[in-house]
Amino acid sequence: MRAALALALSATLLLAACGDDSGSSDAEEYAETPAKDILEDAIDAMEELESVRMSGSVVEDGEELDLDVLVSTGGACEGSIGIEDQGSIELIHVDGVSYFKADEEFWRSQAGGAADQLMSMAGDRWLTDSSDPDGFGELCDLDNFIDALEEGPEGDLEVDGTEEVDGTDAVKLSFTSDDGNDGVAFIAASDPHRILGFDVEDEGDVEFTDFDDDLDVEKPAADDTFDLASLG
Repeated sequence: MRAALALALSATLLLAACGDDSGSSDAEEYAETPAKDILEDAIDAMEELESVRMSGSVVEDGEELDLDVLVSTGGACEGSIGIEDQGSIELIHVDGVSYFKADEEFWRSQAGGAADQLMSMAGDRWLTDSSDPDGFGELCDLDNFIDALEEGPEGDLEVDGTEEVDGTDAVKLSFTSDDGNDGVAFIAASDPHRILGFDVEDEGDVEFTDFDDDLDVEKPAADDTFDLASLG
């Protein structure tokens, strides 16, 4: 079970978006801007955000993760992660502590013969681990993603035309991932030049939406939680 949770934490930087080729005159004009300046504009725009939703699929260690999480600069988050052929979990992170609820498929794939016992003990309570309370903290902190952006891509960054992403005109920036795969970032052509997503070959595709949506996550009551550390 811990291995599956670790896979979810790795999803932070593997993001993407998609759309049909188009591009307004404004987008084409913005596409004349040097790639490094477009990236700087995008970083500035993302730094202004308090929260954003990340949704889509990423691949980690050969397994596909379906991600749908609203994250914030304050480190709070809520959402879900599905693990290919291993079930899914609902998660929240608040006040530096992670909590999750798992479906039956997850328990059976991770706990084997102990699944029924664990499901009975956990019931419908939120699960946490006092030996590693931060859990999903890395995934849930938008600032971690901003920091990675500031480090820049591994390879050359180039403007690669325009595209429409969910009705928004965007400029495409091509790059090479840390694993050597071709990637494309989609940057809103109009101010604020937010990142609409990334598409990385063989690594995944997730988009950014719900910019600055309210995120009101409350810590579960003590009698509504179960500490996995108590299992030894």
